Amino acid sequence: MSMETAVEISNLSISFEEKKLFDNFSLKLNKGEKILLQGKSGAGKSTILRCIMGFIQPDRGEIRVFGEKITPKSIWKLRQHIGYAQQEPEIGKGIVRDILLAPFSYRANRHLKDNITDLDMLLAKFSLSDDMLEKDIATISGGEKQRIALISSILLKRDLYILDEATSALDKENKKVISDYFCSDKNLSLIVSSHDPEWALQVDRIVEIAK
Repeated sequence: MSMETAVEISNLSISFEEKKLFDNFSLKLNKGEKILLQGKSGAGKSTILRCIMGFIQPDRGEIRVFGEKITPKSIWKLRQHIGYAQQEPEIGKGIVRDILLAPFSYRANRHLKDNITDLDMLLAKFSLSDDMLEKDIATISGGEKQRIALISSILLKRDLYILDEATSALDKENKKVISDYFCSDKNLSLIVSSHDPEWALQVDRIVEIAK
């Protein structure tokens, strides 16, 4: 009996400006597995992750998340199972507390509002002080912003996490804390793109993306 598959990419082909980036690329992520994508800048790691999120439509091939094919119609439902964080977080404007609470005002997330009780624990775990909640997001550092984005995603308790250089601005200690957090949860499925060695020590498998 095969393991349940979290993500299955089959024969993906993508071209940009008539230049082929991928041709028949395939990848399978089993449920609970953690994979690190490695490769030189420009190799296409972010493109793969953005395809899984439905931000980019491939020329050919298909992607399935928990068995369901990604289409313009299905992606909205599938994103309710995916946590996504990137190098330059797009988490809105305003006070940090309001930004973290905002997702729970959406109908799709209202049943998760009790997860907010984990906020203080996550702030402490990721070396952020309580007064961070009262700061304007525009005034905090890049590393603080990355941690806030990760906390926002964690509070929604998704089944699959897609992290695109999401710890690049952090110091070594916090990189290790965050890689420990994601990789120690056996129920989480994870695809991370990163040059940070802390991830390489934690994941189940490393996939090299050749340019």
